[in-house]
Amino acid sequence: MKTEFERFVMKYRKKARSDDNTVFISPLELHIPYKLFLGSEKDLDDAGFLFRSFRGQLNMALLDRFLDELDIPEESVEKYLGSPLSL
Repeated sequence: MKTEFERFVMKYRKKARSDDNTVFISPLELHIPYKLFLGSEKDLDDAGFLFRSFRGQLNMALLDRFLDELDIPEESVEKYLGSPLSL
């Protein structure tokens, strides 16, 4: 049985192309919180990089929803993303 997250990813997946290759990725509003949830140094750095790179294109309400649903502590959000909801 699929979780709510899996259903969301399948419904709202994004197409990424490189040369002749196409892959599907999860929406960044879920991908960023999930990287924070995983918590390795690489994942935390990736979350910050993705947030800084795409912040103007993110749905902040949706990002906040997934941060809450994954129980990401506010301290982690501030440390790795800055203060995303005030942007």
